[in-house]
Amino acid sequence: VGHEEEHNYNSNNGETSMEQYLSHTNLPISKSQDSALLFVDISGFTLISQLLDVESLSRSINSYFQMIINEVLSHGGDVLKFAGDAIFCQWTASRSNPNKNLEYCVQKAANCAASIVNNCSDYLVASNPVGSRRGSHGDSMR
Repeated sequence: VGHEEEHNYNSNNGETSMEQYLSHTNLPISKSQDSALLFVDISGFTLISQLLDVESLSRSINSYFQMIINEVLSHGGDVLKFAGDAIFCQWTASRSNPNKNLEYCVQKAANCAASIVNNCSDYLVASNPVGSRRGSHGDSMR
């Protein structure tokens, strides 16, 4: 018969304390790194989402996000996360290449942001408004 180690996670009131739980849990390992971060949000998304049918909204968002992703990648960044109508991007400084330091990454992120504003601000959304079968409705995403 094998012996299993028994852990008592109970505090005086019978509930597991966070300290007791964390001391016996394998959490993800984190590491420290210098990075420049960019948060790109669609201005006017709420209004556009109320005006467009689901298919048109999805098509427009996917097309617009692809433009943003192309800008981020062409400026050497990485897309970390999509969150609703926003994208979170990162430029990580290199520990082995002194030319790719934090200042360099901040400049790359700022250049990317300026490029997004210049190249993507007047993206025209043409679609069927909610409640309409055919036609065109134009709004822009910024």
